[in-house]
Amino acid sequence: MKKMISVLFAGGIVSCLLASCMSARNASWSNPEFPERKLGKTIVMAIGESEYRVNQFEALLVRELATYGVAAQAMHQLCPTVGDMEREQISALVQSNRFDSIVVTHVLSEDDRQQLVATGYTSSPNMGYSGVGYWGYGMSYSLNPEFATVSNTTTYDLETNLFDVPSKKLVWSGRKEVFDGDSDIKNIQKVVISVIRGFKSNKML
Repeated sequence: MKKMISVLFAGGIVSCLLASCMSARNASWSNPEFPERKLGKTIVMAIGESEYRVNQFEALLVRELATYGVAAQAMHQLCPTVGDMEREQISALVQSNRFDSIVVTHVLSEDDRQQLVATGYTSSPNMGYSGVGYWGYGMSYSLNPEFATVSNTTTYDLETNLFDVPSKKLVWSGRKEVFDGDSDIKNIQKVVISVIRGFKSNKML
């Protein structure tokens, strides 16, 4: 499906350089050809291996767009078998429903990281002059490497692209970094909030 969408909007991606327009994560880019362009009727599509996460993301973004008066629809509600559709079918579906915009979100990259997590500390006496005429006594604590474990964390770099359906050009692109340490719904909410902020900052809502 990812390949199908890339082919469908290849002209816009190539002309706007898509992800190469942004060098840092948690960044965004807007096409100067579409200043303050309103979203209009919008179809929301997420691409991923988990059908549950895809459906949750699409539904939540559609709900948030509706609060701004945007007539949006989730792809999984419009066509539950979208993963088996060919490029021409997806294009015909978008055109027949007269959508003005299409929002596509997908995972751009994954980064596995390791960090040392403390599970135990060592203590030692701490004595010193208090400054008011007597000695004080206390304890200081430090991480004991013998009581530490290595934690594996995966960071996901997600990219959301907004396309203009008539011209098939990229209008806006944003990236958001999330961690697998957070719950699925929390990560979905983070990306949705980031996308909405991007649309608002460019006066699309």
